Amino acid sequence: MSTFNDSKIRVKMNMNQKIYVIFLYEKAVHFTNIGNHKKAIQIYNKILKIDPNDFESLVNKATSLSELGRFPDAIKYYDMAEKINPYDVDSLCNKGNSLLELQKYQDASDCFKKALKINPTDLDAAMRLGIALNETNRSREAISYFNRVLKKDPKNTDVIINKGISYHILGRYAKALGYFDKALKYDGHDANALYYKARSLAMQKKDKDVLDALKLAFHEYEKHEHGHDDNEEIFKERVRKDEAFLRLFNNTEFQKLVKQG
Repeated sequence: MSTFNDSKIRVKMNMNQKIYVIFLYEKAVHFTNIGNHKKAIQIYNKILKIDPNDFESLVNKATSLSELGRFPDAIKYYDMAEKINPYDVDSLCNKGNSLLELQKYQDASDCFKKALKINPTDLDAAMRLGIALNETNRSREAISYFNRVLKKDPKNTDVIINKGISYHILGRYAKALGYFDKALKYDGHDANALYYKARSLAMQKKDKDVLDALKLAFHEYEKHEHGHDDNEEIFKERVRKDEAFLRLFNNTEFQKLVKQG
């Protein structure tokens, strides 16, 4: 979240107005920190009515909109902020994340590349760029960005998993499995690693191993249902719709695993 800097106020104000804007900003940040994004947005609106070009309020309003799942609206405010300061890496990355959510992968790639041009050492931008490139069938290029992150952070399981996904997309399933197993070595409870491991095993027609990996994945989702973005039922739906498991759709054990309810 961007921090307020009263020296960057662009509208001519007297001291009382400046104090009022700072008060509003601190209040908005408080509501953001406790997860009340609707209230935070209302207060950012008050600030932006006074100073429509307040960079910090534009960025933070966009972030709150994103937290509420209002990604098109969030991007609108990130765009406004970018016109004021096109060199803010955090804002560019947050805009890229919203574009990822909307599956606008090329636009997201452009955002992350801009961020990396400004700060080539930003590991989150490199990882997110790799994810966007995977979605546009540019997995070889994606691997180069994942390698950039792993060089600095070799135990980053999210990046290890995404590198495995790159190899899966390239049809190199044994190589992909190596990365999913590596992620599980660092975190044996990672349901996503187990899920993607099952997908690569399915492509190798190792049905028993697929079912074993999915059982473990379901167990982890059930155990941590309230700590994951997806609950167990949504995860089951994800598996049911995944064509990687098409061969198993008539398998009795598979059907039991993905049964609703």
